[in-house]
Amino acid sequence: MATPAISEGSLYRPLETVASPEPQVAGSAVGEETIGPALAEVDPATTPGQAEFVALSTVLVGGGRIDPRRAAQYLVITAEDPAKAAALQVLLALDANTASAGDIATQIAAASPAARSLSQEILTFWYTGVVGDTPITDRGSFWFGMSAWQAIRYTPATSACKGFGVWATAPANG
Repeated sequence: MATPAISEGSLYRPLETVASPEPQVAGSAVGEETIGPALAEVDPATTPGQAEFVALSTVLVGGGRIDPRRAAQYLVITAEDPAKAAALQVLLALDANTASAGDIATQIAAASPAARSLSQEILTFWYTGVVGDTPITDRGSFWFGMSAWQAIRYTPATSACKGFGVWATAPANG
């Protein structure tokens, strides 16, 4: 059995990770698989169901900013799968414009299993930038706009420098 080579760069590193890994920007490596069109290839103005999907997404994630281009990107991905497209039509038929988060949860609980599953996929899309097990195309540019950072109002996204001394200022209520 050969002894692994030790380079100067690995000499002081532990053999196993001792902390959470840094987030990886999906789709940046050559040949890495992603799903969906690039943002430059989608047009929210011509994507069917755009306004309804943005309204549904806003209620599902509990408010915040929903990027219309990302919504169009997800709608294009969903349109490629007839079963998902049918489940999406069920979700879009819900009254998301007047529903609260509790109301929409009750409506989704009464929907078909496919619609319930798709609602989970929509949440995963907005919070992580992943559809199924595959990261979306251009996920790196989506990182700081994800709903996860909007839900956690007391902390900036990692690597987003707010400036020296910000810890001395109380967080804004919101």
